[in-house]
Amino acid sequence: MEIEQTNVRDVVIYKVIGRIDSASTDAFWQTASQALAKGSAKFIIDCESLEYISSAGLRSLLAIAKNIRPKNGMVALCNMSEQTKSVMDIAGISAFIKMYRDLAEALSHC
Repeated sequence: MEIEQTNVRDVVIYKVIGRIDSASTDAFWQTASQALAKGSAKFIIDCESLEYISSAGLRSLLAIAKNIRPKNGMVALCNMSEQTKSVMDIAGISAFIKMYRDLAEALSHC
């Protein structure tokens, strides 16, 4: 897994390349928790290059959402493949994390 980070205004954007699975979820969580510790509270995860997400990866997404709530922040997903969106829907992630068609739409809601 590779993570490319950009910032637009006060929004942290992570473009995830590869897989978020048991081997990479700790690195993903560490990256997000560092930004949280610095005061960031708005995150967009760009899933355009996400190949796979395991249950461990889903738990890390939920952990980010849980840690952002007290800061009145938000986490959103965008550019998901149909397969990834289906996994997110089945897992019930959409109840906790907003999902958008593309990065522009996600940014417009921040």
